[in-house]
Amino acid sequence: MNKEFIPPLFIIPIGPFLESCKHSKIPGVNKIIFFIIALSLTVQIATISVEYRKYFFTLYFEDKVEFTISKGDGVQRMIEPSNKVYFDYNRSPLLAQFKFIYDISRRIKDYEYSELPDSASLADKITTNPYMNIYDFWWAHQYSTHGTIANLAIALLIMAAYSSSRLWKQVT
Repeated sequence: MNKEFIPPLFIIPIGPFLESCKHSKIPGVNKIIFFIIALSLTVQIATISVEYRKYFFTLYFEDKVEFTISKGDGVQRMIEPSNKVYFDYNRSPLLAQFKFIYDISRRIKDYEYSELPDSASLADKITTNPYMNIYDFWWAHQYSTHGTIANLAIALLIMAAYSSSRLWKQVT
């Protein structure tokens, strides 16, 4: 069995566990479960909000971290950063995602894409790419390129309606 298929299997026992906690007499269990779910959603949204390659480009171009290079078929490919990156709290990918979200939210109104000349460096081409400067959500992309908030509002309404219907079913 592939390792990629194992984590979803851990979700199977969560259903009965949550159902038993719902009727638990232990005070605060529901609050703890709600906190864990809210924290999980926060982490998941943070990780998908910004293009994932932005972290690696930042490590390579700004922090000057060395990457393992694979050479094959006449093409060089960056494989991964050195092992010391994985043990450095200040270079945490999750913390970097939150920093990128903050940076993008401050600059998104002023961002305007313009073609760079062919002579521009690879670092400049990557850092000015729209996907490195806007959120990685389709509705945010539409908002930043077309200036309309309709797609954002529709997406939020759909999520709110779905969440409300799920909550309503639990209450009744």
